[in-house]
Amino acid sequence: MTLGWVIAGTIAQLMLGMMSFLIVAFSAAGIANEKTLNKLQMAWLNIALYVLPASCFFSAGFVAWCYYQDVTTSAYYWYLLPAPFIGFYLIYAIRLNSKN
Repeated sequence: MTLGWVIAGTIAQLMLGMMSFLIVAFSAAGIANEKTLNKLQMAWLNIALYVLPASCFFSAGFVAWCYYQDVTTSAYYWYLLPAPFIGFYLIYAIRLNSKN
């Protein structure tokens, strides 16, 4: 692992974390203002507001920790940790917004 790629990946993950927070905040507010949601649906939107950025920050921190522990370059795959969370949220938000 090289320090340059760890720094670049960490900066990208931190930016993704902030962007995912904004995506969830604005999309959840738009869905909640337009539709009547039950408590479970609102709970999922509220949880996503914290989980998506946290997964980005965790993966950035874990890869930085792996760099200091001199782990192999396969630790870069931890940068992909937020991808399923963001994908599932986008699918959920689109389906929730399209329901009548």
